[in-house]
Amino acid sequence: MDAKLAKPWERPAAAFKHPDLKDWTRTRRADLLSALLTIGRSWFAKGKPVPAGAPTLGSFESWSRTLAGVLHAAGVEGFLQNSAQLYERATEDTGSWEAFLNAWHTAYDGERVTARRVAEDLYKEDYKAMREALPDEFGLIHDNHLDKNLAKRLGHAFAKRDGVRYGPERLHLARAGSESRAVLWTVRLGDGSKGDASDGAEKVSLVSYMSS
Repeated sequence: MDAKLAKPWERPAAAFKHPDLKDWTRTRRADLLSALLTIGRSWFAKGKPVPAGAPTLGSFESWSRTLAGVLHAAGVEGFLQNSAQLYERATEDTGSWEAFLNAWHTAYDGERVTARRVAEDLYKEDYKAMREALPDEFGLIHDNHLDKNLAKRLGHAFAKRDGVRYGPERLHLARAGSESRAVLWTVRLGDGSKGDASDGAEKVSLVSYMSS
């Protein structure tokens, strides 16, 4: 469905065909259930066919085949055919974050840094690759215009994407301890936890405990 509006839910009630959809559904419950059962029965009567090329969703294989078949029998084609397109739209920032984390990994090479350190470095010439790969959500970085809130915005974004894997190398941000009560961040590859100093501290503590 495409309402052709940025905020379709803000339309006045009179603009909707059924202003109170829940009430309309309750009052017509019998008619709606009858229609659904009729469609389902038609599918059974036709031998429960599943259209060729029907998409399958992981963990929802039976559901997706059944719905595709029921709708196909009712003359409604294209079930989930635009799922890949919708997924790409929902994850449109994946490519930009992958590029940014790649540049980060090259620039810091496993070093643990705070969001404030990253914000400051983005204005330096040595970190031009990181600055150019910065996701669009942060806007452009201008040398003559210091964004005083950049560190805070970066920190929130890092926390939101903590552990999220990007690209074939599974690049991801990871918390790596703290410094002066500020979270230290690092970029890792794959699923390992190498490079986190806190891991080493925990191992030392465990060995000390086992030895005592």
